[in-house]
Amino acid sequence: MKCSACQKGSNKVSTVCTYCREEFTGGSDSNSICSKCTANVKQYGKPRACEICNVIAAFIGNKCKRCVVSESKWGAPVTCQQCKQKCAFNRDRESKQKQVNSKVLCWLCTIAYKKVLSKAKRMESAEGQLHKRKADPFSLGKSHSRSKPESHQSKKSKSSTSKTDNLNSVSPHGNENAANGYLHDLNIVLVTQLQEEVESLKKTVAAKDKELIEKERKMTEFKTLKMETDKAHREKISSMQAMYTNTIESLQQKNTEYLKQIAALSKANKRGPSTVTSSNGI
Repeated sequence: MKCSACQKGSNKVSTVCTYCREEFTGGSDSNSICSKCTANVKQYGKPRACEICNVIAAFIGNKCKRCVVSESKWGAPVTCQQCKQKCAFNRDRESKQKQVNSKVLCWLCTIAYKKVLSKAKRMESAEGQLHKRKADPFSLGKSHSRSKPESHQSKKSKSSTSKTDNLNSVSPHGNENAANGYLHDLNIVLVTQLQEEVESLKKTVAAKDKELIEKERKMTEFKTLKMETDKAHREKISSMQAMYTNTIESLQQKNTEYLKQIAALSKANKRGPSTVTSSNGI
């Protein structure tokens, strides 16, 4: 039997935050964001993927707070021995101890690895208690002495034995279930990262489409302006050519008239002296 405090604690279901990937209580299917990330979203907006650990928790800059603090303490990130990504931090420089079980793991792999170990330990302890009960003669004597009382006690004993049998049947597959849970956590992280990457790519494509549409609009305006400018230039050139032609024609007409006047004057000058000599001879 559990006390009221333990029952209340066991009734609380822990939820993994969509952004920072930390567990918190009080979540639901509609609300899977912790209070810290909710406050950060209200203050800084939707986070981006951290350039080191790829967790969607970079509210300020391109790195999440966890990686910023770890990088300031332990230096540049190294390759994680589990996921093979360069997102782990080697703490041997200060503590001379590996992070988890003589392995350098990133934060997500560390959490998943600890979950697997805790599940395996719980299953091993349950299996050990079961074997201990089977090997203890006093427990067997107590079970025989309690086989005669009331029917509801016999039902409880049957249910307890059935539970232990279930634990015994499940325990060989404990490591497999733990590994599946670890892979499930990693799959959730990867799916979240892919969703965020798809959203960011959609935003990038939308921005590029908007830029292309704006450039096409400007090109259309430039072509229209060029056509209008060329048309104005052609009209101006044609009008100037017409004006030049008219000016040349008028000048040619005036030149012709001037030539006629000059010819008439030259003829008049030639006739003048002959008439004078003839009159003097008479």
